[in-house]
Amino acid sequence: MDCTPAPAKNKFAFSARRAAVVVTLALLMTLTMLQGTAEGPEVETTQGYFITETNLYAQPDRSGEVLLRIPQYTPLVIRVSADPAQKGFGWTQVADVSGYVGLANLLPMPKVFSDWREGKTMFAWDVRLLREQSLHGAEVLLRLLPETPFTVLGRTKFMLYVEAQGVRGYIYADKLEELRRDQPLEPTLRYSAMEQPLLSWPLAGAQPLIDLKAGQLLRVTGQNRAYLRVEVMDQVGYVQRQHTGAIGEVAEQTMLVYSQTASPLYSGVDDARPAGQTMEPGRLYQVDAQAGDFLRLKDSGLFARAGGVQALLLKAFAAPRLAGVDAPRALMGLPEADSANDRWLQPGRLYTFLSSSGNWWYVDDGLVQGFVDVRHLTPLPERGEKMNRTYAVYTGEAAFLPGSSQAQPVVPGQLVELNELWGKQWFRTGQGSYVHIGAVDILASDVPVRPHMVILDQALTMYSLPDEARGRALAVLDAGEQVEVIGFARYFLLLRARGMEGYVVGKTLKTHETRYLPDTDPPPCEILVNKADFSVSLYALDARGQRYGELILRGIAALGKRSTPTPSGRFPLGFKQRWVRFSQSQAPHAITYLRGRYLHGIPCYGPDEAQVTEWGLQELGTLSSGGCVRMTFDMAAYLYFNCPSYKTIMEVVNGLE
Repeated sequence: MDCTPAPAKNKFAFSARRAAVVVTLALLMTLTMLQGTAEGPEVETTQGYFITETNLYAQPDRSGEVLLRIPQYTPLVIRVSADPAQKGFGWTQVADVSGYVGLANLLPMPKVFSDWREGKTMFAWDVRLLREQSLHGAEVLLRLLPETPFTVLGRTKFMLYVEAQGVRGYIYADKLEELRRDQPLEPTLRYSAMEQPLLSWPLAGAQPLIDLKAGQLLRVTGQNRAYLRVEVMDQVGYVQRQHTGAIGEVAEQTMLVYSQTASPLYSGVDDARPAGQTMEPGRLYQVDAQAGDFLRLKDSGLFARAGGVQALLLKAFAAPRLAGVDAPRALMGLPEADSANDRWLQPGRLYTFLSSSGNWWYVDDGLVQGFVDVRHLTPLPERGEKMNRTYAVYTGEAAFLPGSSQAQPVVPGQLVELNELWGKQWFRTGQGSYVHIGAVDILASDVPVRPHMVILDQALTMYSLPDEARGRALAVLDAGEQVEVIGFARYFLLLRARGMEGYVVGKTLKTHETRYLPDTDPPPCEILVNKADFSVSLYALDARGQRYGELILRGIAALGKRSTPTPSGRFPLGFKQRWVRFSQSQAPHAITYLRGRYLHGIPCYGPDEAQVTEWGLQELGTLSSGGCVRMTFDMAAYLYFNCPSYKTIMEVVNGLE
């Protein structure tokens, strides 16, 4: 069998396979070219801006629809197509609107060049906008506040290229200042006079490193402008000099230091002079002087190294502040401490605070010492409110003098005169002590009336107090004797007779002025003011002090207008005046329920009900007062005589269910 032709057959088969591969590749290249043609002309991307406002068109045609006007100096990213139909135009997007712009006046983006300020730290005195591009219309990356430091990296023909707060961008280069080098100082100790940030640069707009507490010790090593370079807690930063203090420099500030460990004390400003004593951990020591890195402790005269202690600053109050608590509160050994000491503040007692550290008030009266968050206190106001002379009897066993939490013993049942109201819970007595409202029982208050003369129609005994059992007899006044009535208390009239002042039972001496004086002690009552219908109602109270529905009196009132509303809530009645003066009028039978707010009769042009104002009558039943509750003459007078101050509550509601 002849096998010669076989090689020729195999050669032909290989050639055929190679040709098929070549044809296939050619077809793939043709398809790729056809596909590229189908996708459209080649597109290039460029960036630029216009120095004038430019139209954004819906189509690449200047006669077409204008979608919007592009502000000048707005950076644009433009796609330029080789399509002849778009010649001279490019596609872009502005404010989420896409369209075409003409390319004739397009300028390339500004280039960054070297600048003589490269590497320098600079700042501006005004607010600067850090922009993404070197154009006025570019996106704002940051708003740099005055005195925000930045580093110069270069410049363009319009702006400086800078880095601020870790962000690079462009700002205008006018009116900038270079931050100079720090001036070294001999190391000294100062303290932070307030809570403030430790800044990374001596500039107000610099980034804060940590928050400093009032009294925190600072090691000063340099100065730059109005700032000090300080070292604190392994940080180096800057604080304004005016916000620091030197120990003993400010009379109303006291520095206390403490140590968490038994830090050694020294007899001088030298580590080589140990005193053989240590600081008691957690105890507070007052500092009265500083020398180098050492602090002198006031009580012992020994020195502690500043690096081994922590400090806090006490700022003295202008006057001692008195405060109590509504529930037992633990005293902390240090502000914001995790655990309390073994001292507690108790309700019903009064404590005197002389200084504070931030929101923490400090008490140290020899009996209690420590800090308490002011949010847990009920501070008395800085000044008390005037009271009508008020008689009360002690039901508790203690009163308190300012400066000490030591209770002053009193005898239950003992008579006391109250002169001032401090807050809602404390009275000040005629002897200068303070007594809790729960520790006294109000007997009576002297209330003024228009002075007038009366003639006795029978003999009456004049007493030293508005109480026949507790008061002593001053004199027996004869029938036909003329006396002057100047006030009342309970059902007694306060008289002037025979060169004395005293009290007589008043039911036989009533005049028009005192027509609503009760014949006996008025029953416990409560005033209800309903803002929904402008009504004022007087209700009797039951043995539990609850309104039980017996209506004693009802009337209509003018209440506070929208700009000065009558507040809702429960208010004890306070100081009473026969006339209260306003800017253009006076009102009779005024009873204070808040400082500057009263219940009173219709305003008059003078201290005489005959001079009543027309507008005062017309405004009853409207929102027209400055927050007062204005009533008719008779309603106001009845409440004046029959609702004892400091015992009667007025409740103001927005409506009744």
